[in-house]
Amino acid sequence: AASAAAAPGATEGAAATLATLERALTDPAVATLKALGGLLAVTPPRPCPGVNAADTTAVRREASDKTGPFYVDAVCAGQQPYADGVAFRIVFPSTGPPRIRQATLGATAVVGDDADHHGRRCGLEFYAALLEAHGDEPGDAFSLPKVLKGLCDALVDDGSRRWSALAGQHARRRSVIEKYRGDFPAHRLGAFTELDERDALVLAVAGRDGPFAPPLLPRTALAPRLVAALEAGDPAAACDPVCEGVWAFDLFSPEFVEDLLAEIDYFYSSKLPAARPNSMNNYGVIVNDVGLEPFIACLQRRVLTPLAAALFGDEGRGDPATGFDSTHAFVVKYREDEDPHLDVHTDDSDVTFNVCLGRVFEGCGLVFCGMIGAADHRCHKHTFQHTVGRCVVHLGSRRHGADNITSGERLNLVIWNHGLAWRESPGAAAHQRAYEQEGGPPDPRCVSYTHDRDYGTYKSYPEGREKFQGRGWCPPRGAEYDGFREDAPP
Repeated sequence: AASAAAAPGATEGAAATLATLERALTDPAVATLKALGGLLAVTPPRPCPGVNAADTTAVRREASDKTGPFYVDAVCAGQQPYADGVAFRIVFPSTGPPRIRQATLGATAVVGDDADHHGRRCGLEFYAALLEAHGDEPGDAFSLPKVLKGLCDALVDDGSRRWSALAGQHARRRSVIEKYRGDFPAHRLGAFTELDERDALVLAVAGRDGPFAPPLLPRTALAPRLVAALEAGDPAAACDPVCEGVWAFDLFSPEFVEDLLAEIDYFYSSKLPAARPNSMNNYGVIVNDVGLEPFIACLQRRVLTPLAAALFGDEGRGDPATGFDSTHAFVVKYREDEDPHLDVHTDDSDVTFNVCLGRVFEGCGLVFCGMIGAADHRCHKHTFQHTVGRCVVHLGSRRHGADNITSGERLNLVIWNHGLAWRESPGAAAHQRAYEQEGGPPDPRCVSYTHDRDYGTYKSYPEGREKFQGRGWCPPRGAEYDGFREDAPP
């Protein structure tokens, strides 16, 4: 992928920013936060793996590029329900205030005014509070020590209705995790059996570099071919091409797949409530909401990020794999009498990893089509047949769906990965503004009853889905193929 060219003087300005951040880690105020238990961990500053270039596209940085911006990861703790820690990524440019993203799922006063569930960007109220608290003091109100103190303070009750309401939302999510951790002793994963949640989150965010982090992510959790590729510094060597823009590889060892599936079954057997992963899956579970968020964050940092960087690059409107800083991970379940299939769609994900956990099943192949907005976005590319332990990886903007399952039950762990540099670039939403005209009629395997205006031209609506007839939006007007025929409302 391309690298942003450094402007004159950028190196000197970045060196000063880096030196300031490194000195800040030894500031007495940071030591005080640690001593008081508000700051559980903070990492040394590192160059951001991806940046928004001068033309506002997200680009990959060369390893030798030290021009900034730089990021620091931190885990802060406060009163209940924040006592077990909340992770943040803080990005410092050479000038201006830092960009702050809450990596941990949940409601806090830091991002309470961000309507984007997957964005979790720091809200204006947080910046205003920093200026109010430190605007008259010498130095920068947005220095690292003051930002860290502000994050810790935001997790402590300030007596406001807003804080109480957000903490109440977070407490409801936390109550399931705490009950599952505390009331159900027969766990199978090290994230539960060998670590408390605080230690697991600190290990995930601030543990030593490398592909493994036992007991959260031991070497034995990963498939042997992937272990060898990661240790050799060539993660792409573990992957096999499926079709254009899609790869497959063995992610977990058979023993770990068995333990992970047993953990998911154990949660189902607990009968604890769980939010469903999205509007299209009715029988899955968000694994970050049942106590596995530290494990997923660790997996993302050490395995998924280098894999995505090796497989994907500049797509013409930027690089979706410039670097990840948050996840949405969930298990989906398919059965003939529950969710038998998944309508074709795109993901709210920069890069998606989808690994089959089991069980015995037939059918339910994963249909891949073109990239959203492209002339061939509804043309069939490949149907991937899942096998246990095998992971398929693709950009979230590739249209895909699951065929009908004909027998048995299939469970998959799906991990959506998000990065701030890509998500804040216009290229991330360019397809919404500039759909190419379709080159011809779609392949029936790639039409969507949820989204497409002409679904009924090629297929009958599934039972119970007739309500979508006449409600589609795709292709947008002006991007139809020659001879397009739109469904009439029922």
